[in-house]
Amino acid sequence: MMKISDFQKYIDLHGADLSRWPRHQIRPALDLIQRDPAAGKIFAAAEKLDQMLRHYPPAPVNMKALTHRIIQQAKRGGVRAKTAAAINPAYLYIPGGSLLVVAILGFMIGFHPAPKETLLIDSMFYTQDQVINDSEEAS
Repeated sequence: MMKISDFQKYIDLHGADLSRWPRHQIRPALDLIQRDPAAGKIFAAAEKLDQMLRHYPPAPVNMKALTHRIIQQAKRGGVRAKTAAAINPAYLYIPGGSLLVVAILGFMIGFHPAPKETLLIDSMFYTQDQVINDSEEAS
């Protein structure tokens, strides 16, 4: 059973030509049109709109006037293509500046001396070196 809101949605999407509707919605739409007078009015208005659009003649285009307007606009310089020289230089410094800041920060972190104990997780490695040196001094 189709609701009037669903019927309105399908009318808006597909128009009054039921052959454009999904097949499983055609029978419920026809039933709704027969039962509900509001749906019948919506369908009649959609049919009228479809007929008007089908037979509406497009306005003739004056090609001479259109050509003249395009040429005048081009002569005035209204259409301008941006060249590479027209790019704002500030946009070029933003990525470079941030890369420079990151590079300086990386060098500062890289050249900062780190405590020897934090280089390896196992602190026994550092004590073995000291024990070997102590035993060589003792002998």
